[in-house]
Amino acid sequence: MESKNRIRRLLTTFFRERDCVTLVRPLTNEENLQNLDKMEFGDLRPEFFEQIINFRKKVLNRVRPKTLNNR
Repeated sequence: MESKNRIRRLLTTFFRERDCVTLVRPLTNEENLQNLDKMEFGDLRPEFFEQIINFRKKVLNRVRPKTLNNR
């Protein structure tokens, strides 16, 4: 139990700001889902593609430049 608590503390230390996002399945066909890496963007569900675009915008808007020696 202590190791789980340690992991929780570390995660909250390293990731102070957290935000979760749920996405629809990229495909409805289970066989195609097994080969997702071979699918084209046009084959993905429009809802999934839109959610990915919105997620990407959200991430890029929140990313802060890395600094070293105040630069």
